[in-house]
Amino acid sequence: MTKAIGKLNSAIESAGVTLVESDSFADMKRIVSCMPEKRVTQQADNKFFDFTSDNGFWIGAFDGEGKCVSVQAARLDCLGRKTLSEYWNEQQPRLYGGRIGKRHAIAADQITGRVVYHGDYWIDRSIRGGSVSVQIAQLGYLMALINFDCDYLYGLMATKGVHVGFHSRVGYTHAVPHGTDWELEPEGISSEDWLVWMDKANMYYLAEIIDRYGAEHNPYTQAGSAASGDQA
Repeated sequence: MTKAIGKLNSAIESAGVTLVESDSFADMKRIVSCMPEKRVTQQADNKFFDFTSDNGFWIGAFDGEGKCVSVQAARLDCLGRKTLSEYWNEQQPRLYGGRIGKRHAIAADQITGRVVYHGDYWIDRSIRGGSVSVQIAQLGYLMALINFDCDYLYGLMATKGVHVGFHSRVGYTHAVPHGTDWELEPEGISSEDWLVWMDKANMYYLAEIIDRYGAEHNPYTQAGSAASGDQA
């Protein structure tokens, strides 16, 4: 695991990108607020969650001129025996309003325990389509596993990103359509977003593949085609 993280860090640094990891989501909000047409979603907003080093972190990526070219966030939710579907039924309307449905992606009925939500993932056009955008995401996944010893990691991805294979490139091993079900969709939320996820074994395998083949030439990074990479 540490070897894979080291190889990802080296590849990202070689591309002229510097990473900053923090559990201060107020700082993340401040940085994102300076970006045109970009905002922190409720899922990574300290207005809705009390973040500490025990349950959340975000990673910012900066180019040689100090410009932010990527952000991503990870939050640990300890569901216990509660399923992700049950958790969504309580959490999602509280965050977004609207009227939640009951027919979420069937995989959400199986995800439970220590669950990490990975989202607010954004990459600047200057690095989109290149391997560094994939490596930044993969680093976030492995850091979530190291920091939180999670059972599952999931996100919600737009249909376009899934159709061009971005979920496969970054390492998600499962993807199903119609992630969250809404009877009345809140503004900016779509039932058409896909639920993408991996379990702990998948994350360890991702690290093994990166360690074996390297950060730039492993089968995950080379799979599919370039995509925008924006993730809810």
